[in-house]
Amino acid sequence: MSTALANGCVEWRGAVDQRGYGRIANENGWNDMAHRVAYRLAYGDIRRGKVIHHKCFNTRCVNPEHLEETTHRENIIEKGLTNAAHVNSKKTHCIHGHSLADCYIQNTKYGKQRICKQCHSRRVKAYLNKKRGVR
Repeated sequence: MSTALANGCVEWRGAVDQRGYGRIANENGWNDMAHRVAYRLAYGDIRRGKVIHHKCFNTRCVNPEHLEETTHRENIIEKGLTNAAHVNSKKTHCIHGHSLADCYIQNTKYGKQRICKQCHSRRVKAYLNKKRGVR
């Protein structure tokens, strides 16, 4: 249930989830990601705490040569060239030009977020002035 492409990708043609990853029932009967099954068949079990990264960035690809075992951080930030986490991790200045070398780290429901101290201070000051009725 796959198709070979000119770039070497072997695309999964079976069921896919909403993110474009191939889905298949694994050897235990559980619904699993097709690329994870392909990796296990080619290289053995996936080590605890590791994820499978598509070197080709094609979520439907099940070619074991295009798959590698990495940590979640490597997969998302260091190798996820187009996702927001990767793009934001490379930023050195906020949108107003202040250095992010000195910033607050805030925990959000999406993970850690860097907050520019100068911009935050300006927002707090504006909020307090508005609340006090100062213009």
